Amino acid sequence: MKLVAIVLSLSVGASLVACSKKKNEEPAATGSAAGSAAGSAEAPKKQFTGPLTLAVLSGAAREIQVYTPDGKPAPFAAALAQAKTVIGEPTRVEGTKYQWGVVEGDRCAFYVLEDAGGTAKSPGTATVASDDAECLAATGKAPADGPAAEPATGSAGSAAGSAAK
Repeated sequence: MKLVAIVLSLSVGASLVACSKKKNEEPAATGSAAGSAAGSAEAPKKQFTGPLTLAVLSGAAREIQVYTPDGKPAPFAAALAQAKTVIGEPTRVEGTKYQWGVVEGDRCAFYVLEDAGGTAKSPGTATVASDDAECLAATGKAPADGPAAEPATGSAGSAAGSAAK
């Protein structure tokens, strides 16, 4: 009986050693690939991939640093990378303006990050009516594609967009 217990404990111990050795080897293999990527440049933070919502977009202005700790404008590339980790890929890029926009019900919110000669510039996040032409443009939709299309004259939507600024 003692012999069976000894043999059984030895075989279990050998199995545990073999399993732990395999587990230790796998992360090392993956870690070396990650290590070589990290060695060439600082590992980027994971990009936001969830749904863009009013709540997410409203918090963006607090999380995206467009100024350095000493009050100078932050480098645009760093601010854009940070924006992508907070709110994902822009919904629209127009020249030097990178825009994120979302419509939920009767509200539309948008965030603009501009490349001002290599430094970041942002007026923050605006939440306006869902038929605001500027906000709808930031979502990547034309005003006619939005939930409440603007009248042919366009005066009502333009006044609301100007008032939001």
